[in-house]
Amino acid sequence: MIKVLLLCAALLSYTWIGYGVLLSVLAKFKRVRIAKAPIAPAVTVIVAARNEEQNIRARVENLLLLDYPHERLEIMIASDGSSDRTAEIVREFSDQDVRLLEFRESRGRAAVHNDAVKQSRGEILIFTDAATRFEPSFLLQLVSNFADPRVGCVSGQITFGSQGASAVTRQRSLYWRYEYWLRHLESSCGILACASGPCMAVRKELFRPLSDRSYDVDFMTPLDVIEQDGLVVQEPAAIAFDEMFSAPRHEFRAQVRMVSRNLRGYLDRGCLLFEPRKSWFAWSLVSHKILRWLTPFLLLSMFAASARLAARRELVSIWIVQVTFYVAAVVGWLHNKTGHSSSLLSTLFSTLFSKPFAFCLANIGFFFGVLRCLRRQRITVY
Repeated sequence: MIKVLLLCAALLSYTWIGYGVLLSVLAKFKRVRIAKAPIAPAVTVIVAARNEEQNIRARVENLLLLDYPHERLEIMIASDGSSDRTAEIVREFSDQDVRLLEFRESRGRAAVHNDAVKQSRGEILIFTDAATRFEPSFLLQLVSNFADPRVGCVSGQITFGSQGASAVTRQRSLYWRYEYWLRHLESSCGILACASGPCMAVRKELFRPLSDRSYDVDFMTPLDVIEQDGLVVQEPAAIAFDEMFSAPRHEFRAQVRMVSRNLRGYLDRGCLLFEPRKSWFAWSLVSHKILRWLTPFLLLSMFAASARLAARRELVSIWIVQVTFYVAAVVGWLHNKTGHSSSLLSTLFSTLFSKPFAFCLANIGFFFGVLRCLRRQRITVY
């Protein structure tokens, strides 16, 4: 049991601390310099939307305000079987060269992206969502990286607003700061293998059609670029805005969906795990993504091992620390479930217990996401 406990503790420490430390050291010796330049290639912005009448007008207006040469910018809204006013609203912008692709039947983002790319005119494709907003300089900052011919895919950086979000979902800002820190290091080392779907760009010549309905561009297209010897880059100056989920249950569902789809895609392809030339990328994917998604299984194994040891009066303190943490998470869940007040006591409860609950909620999402993947349950919803 001690060996199991130590092994789980070592893997967890490596996943959440050690990998970042190693990346920081590696970045000092394996640094990739990107030859950025102020360029303005022909760009197509693709928004896959389904029943987005609440967001689509503001989204189109935001794209029309981008600081980019109008004659070099194509805006394409692809309505995926929308049954609301999404398509009707987009038609109001037809005199401003906003293209509408209207699909009568909903087939999922993968099919919509594939069809939109076929009809696009830009040499650089920008994928985004209806609820996302770009800073005016977003495109110029993003495409400047394509001045370097080695670059095949560029991901912007999302800043999350927290209006209407619970204290638990606001803890996700800590997670995303950690996530972008890792991505910046991986980008600096030339081993980044993922992107943010609402704010990413790819050379059209490197885009490969998504072959499964559950796939999406944020986790499959970077792998396609890497297979074709292109670099994936993180651009911190290309800022996009999005809102956090308003409730933990929405956060949980998104986590399950993300893990199930991404892990299934990685396992289906296996492209980076079995190519010696791509070993750095394989290390990045396993350490950054796969081991993180396996965290709940390591936590359960460590708890079971420490409970067995505690029953024999060995290393009891380690078991007590874990029990205390999970009790704090349950208190955080109960506090979130019963509602919030502006009292000092409520604020104290939120501060103390929302972090353990948020961590456990994320890992419960990881757990069910992995299970869905292993059961080959495909998820195609937006």
